[in-house]
Amino acid sequence: MTPVPKLASQALLVPFIMVVFIVIHTAGRVLHWLGNRDRTSGHQTTRSVDEHGGSSALDVKLASGFITTLLFMYQKIGTTTFVVLNCVPVDNVSVLFIDGTVTCFTHWQYVVLAYAAACVTPFCVVLLVAPSMLRRRQLSVATFFAACLCPLPFLVFWLARRLWRQASQSPPLPTGEARDRLDPGTLAVLGILQGPFNDNRYGLCWAGVLIGRRLVLILLYTFVNDVLVRLLAMLLFCFIVLLHHVDVQPYKHRVGNVAGTFSATALVTLGTVNLVRYGSSTGYDRRNVTTVHY
Repeated sequence: MTPVPKLASQALLVPFIMVVFIVIHTAGRVLHWLGNRDRTSGHQTTRSVDEHGGSSALDVKLASGFITTLLFMYQKIGTTTFVVLNCVPVDNVSVLFIDGTVTCFTHWQYVVLAYAAACVTPFCVVLLVAPSMLRRRQLSVATFFAACLCPLPFLVFWLARRLWRQASQSPPLPTGEARDRLDPGTLAVLGILQGPFNDNRYGLCWAGVLIGRRLVLILLYTFVNDVLVRLLAMLLFCFIVLLHHVDVQPYKHRVGNVAGTFSATALVTLGTVNLVRYGSSTGYDRRNVTTVHY
């Protein structure tokens, strides 16, 4: 396989997993409805607690698995998307960096570009602002998941709604901060996105900050073709992330902050080692070229 079809086949894993979640959720709803119909036809007047609890537990597990899958798969889908948009000029022709035989700016590349602009890039913004809306009961879990899959239209709608309310001086919506009013699926999603972190004074979710950092690293890794510049840029950004983490200490527990500091330090150390190895190999190659020249 050539590089582009290979990347496309690897990226198909993400929508496949999403479809699996949708099928499981739909099957659970159908079985739940069939169970209720059988009990109604049997003239049963009371519902069992186990049946209701089983449906609720399934929704909680699916919601938790869905958002966790999105977080873990973001790096894969982001890297795959941006790699096929990285073009370089060769003999006055723009071609893909990963496959010089593929000419850029064809019809399929515009589709990928639209997907990157509408779905991949704004995903971190949805994670920044949407959890607070979930907590205030301004969003349902289903709407939040739809916004995660296609963020740009929802972000535009939310911004327009906010501006319209400010212009019309509409009264603010009830906050509904009491956690006992939230459904189990919403609590599960909030527990994954914001549970391990301290509350942000701006009302933003720390999960969105972490995904935004990952997005910056993906962009540097994908579009900076010069090895030295890429190493320096990624090393500098990792160092800034380390300083920010040490200053903010975003996790609630000390163990989480220590682990985050260790992880950021490991990235800086790895980047430094790669930079030193690149400098050594470059110097070695230059000495070899000089020897051959003489």
